Amino acid sequence: MIGFILAAGYGKRLRPLTEHVPKALAPMGGRPLLAWALERVAAAGPSAILVNSHHLAPRIAAYREESPIAFEISHEPEVRGTGGALHAATTRLAADESFCVANADILCTADLGRLHADFLATGAAIGLVADLREPKGSIYLEPRELAYLGVPAEGEAPVGSVGGDFVGIAFYRREVLDLLTPEDQSVVPVWQRARAAGLVVKVLPLGDHYWRDLGRPISLVEAHWDILTGRLPNRKLPDHLMLDLPGQRCFPRDFPVAMRERVGKLSWVEAAVPEGTSIRRSVALGRATLRPGAVYDRCLLTAWGEVDLGD
Repeated sequence: MIGFILAAGYGKRLRPLTEHVPKALAPMGGRPLLAWALERVAAAGPSAILVNSHHLAPRIAAYREESPIAFEISHEPEVRGTGGALHAATTRLAADESFCVANADILCTADLGRLHADFLATGAAIGLVADLREPKGSIYLEPRELAYLGVPAEGEAPVGSVGGDFVGIAFYRREVLDLLTPEDQSVVPVWQRARAAGLVVKVLPLGDHYWRDLGRPISLVEAHWDILTGRLPNRKLPDHLMLDLPGQRCFPRDFPVAMRERVGKLSWVEAAVPEGTSIRRSVALGRATLRPGAVYDRCLLTAWGEVDLGD
């Protein structure tokens, strides 16, 4: 299996952060989102890991030099969605019998090695990992055989179908690459093309695992809250940061006592907190500048300004 991590997008909702940092390198829990994705994919034992790039591509290339997990880069001259990313990387992906595609901005604790084994056991050409627990219904499936049936954008739910939430992770057999076209952008038509060609497209249940789409600013903040409340373990916290789980806070170890007292509950703070300033239910990333005397509540603060949570 080849692992393919999608990291080319602009991340417009995370501006101004993503005007300077690729979305895949946005900090989460003290390390880049891409580091989380690489760790998850590498644990499955792939023959190679491929990461696509476009927006601020030199930053992805620079990160490759420092990453403890080796990966190759598939650079794209334009962003064309998952379908376009697969088409651009067809030659490299065809080097193994199967491949796994994962979005860099979706955090998930599932065992991809186990899911890959489950996928191979089904004999399917495509396996879409989905959360079947109280889903909003981003995809439709047949509940008994777990066959993929479509998405809401294609029309009403098929008779007898149930909903599932696609978690941005999918497995493919090599033959699916033959269905790609240069015009593909979304990958959904490829799924439908596979069904029309008589290939089996299955839904793989996520099970009782954590996942969160971090493409929205509020979700990035909430993921930090999940670490602070113990819902999401963070086993690789940088040494310079200290987790205060009883107080549901995180701050640099060298913070003096007085500065620690300015950090309230559900706050992840990597920047200095001036005298008279208080921060709670917020994330202040490294090099963010906090104003003296300000009160921050439900904020995402970066070195380039505050990100609108949009909630």
